[in-house]
Amino acid sequence: MAAVLLGHMLLKEGIKGIEIFSRGTNAWPGQPLSEGARQALQAVGVEAGTHYSQSLARKDVEQADRIYVMTERHRQTVTADYPRAKDKTRLLAAADIADPVGSSPRDYEKCRIDIQNALVDLISSLKSEGSSKS
Repeated sequence: MAAVLLGHMLLKEGIKGIEIFSRGTNAWPGQPLSEGARQALQAVGVEAGTHYSQSLARKDVEQADRIYVMTERHRQTVTADYPRAKDKTRLLAAADIADPVGSSPRDYEKCRIDIQNALVDLISSLKSEGSSKS
């Protein structure tokens, strides 16, 4: 949900030039977006399009300028598997964002809201960085 929401929010803000990709630390590659996630996104007018899960790979870590994770456990996994990623791997929010897989629609909605709130802060930070580079 985070990658889809970020893409949607950047488009609304008119921010260009940022490549977004989503990977999992424990993903089953090739799985479609869960119906719960799709419905949580649709509830706020965001269409997910075609999305299939992929596992994080070395080339992704090398390509990324920043890696945002949902939980401290994810951060630990990424930095243990890819020590060079330590300085660019960050929690998306101040607190862990729980994975709602297999949970209720309400849990998916809470997750979406938590992600959206964190992304508002991230976009504000990106705007500040962009204006300081001008």
